[in-house]
Amino acid sequence: MTVPAGWAGQLFEAARQSERSYFAAGAQTVSGQGWHASVMEGLTRLPAACVGYLDRPEPDGGALQLAAAERAFTELGASVIRLYTSLPSAFDEGLAAAGYEGRVERVFAFDLRDRRHEGAPEARLVDDEGAWRLKARIHAGLVRSSDGHEAAPADWLDMERRKVEAGGLLMFLFGEPGGPPVSTAGLIPLPGGVMRAKNLLVRADARGRGAGRALLRGLLAEAARRGASDLVVLAVEGSVGERLYRGAGGVDIGGLREWARPLALRSDWPIRQAEGGRP
Repeated sequence: MTVPAGWAGQLFEAARQSERSYFAAGAQTVSGQGWHASVMEGLTRLPAACVGYLDRPEPDGGALQLAAAERAFTELGASVIRLYTSLPSAFDEGLAAAGYEGRVERVFAFDLRDRRHEGAPEARLVDDEGAWRLKARIHAGLVRSSDGHEAAPADWLDMERRKVEAGGLLMFLFGEPGGPPVSTAGLIPLPGGVMRAKNLLVRADARGRGAGRALLRGLLAEAARRGASDLVVLAVEGSVGERLYRGAGGVDIGGLREWARPLALRSDWPIRQAEGGRP
């Protein structure tokens, strides 16, 4: 594949920034020096609604930044915390020692310029109550959301609706013509003709029969129809999503590390806060 110079680096940065803007949409946010926390009110037990990031670690390995971020999450009412770092990161040792579980998320890019989309299922925009009810049926009975974390379907749908209402996220349904939708996914328009794919999910009873591949084809076609030249998407390393994107020709352009753990008020807050942190 022939791509413009700097293509991978530009798209990786677009994907990284889209993560931050997506999680902040519709959420209460607090930032300090090298850390950020976003929590959606009323969804404080949903991992996808309690997300932040750490970057530019201080000489202590980021211990004070982590403490400041954790305190901010606690003050925002979160009972779980997810933090993103670069890969690798000077924060890794401290996060592991603090009881966080880490996993790698790979970033994949698709060049849509010369891609053919024949046979792709048509996308239906989720923009009315009827469409949201159809989407709820896709989520029904699932105990894990599209990000792999446990999530009540009602909480996940509430989060997505609020992200859509906050602007930027477009949600779609996919299925065979004349039939009910069997999958759902979102697109986030980014600058420079880039689309970010989010929250791909196939109905439980439709899995293992090519519905995931059809969903991806439909999503790529919809992104191209809306004028995108490139699409980026993340997948947990070793997951079905990673295999799907690799098999469809996605280019692995880098990775991020996600750290997560239940959050309880710690008794060992440092007396001195990281610069810019909350008191």
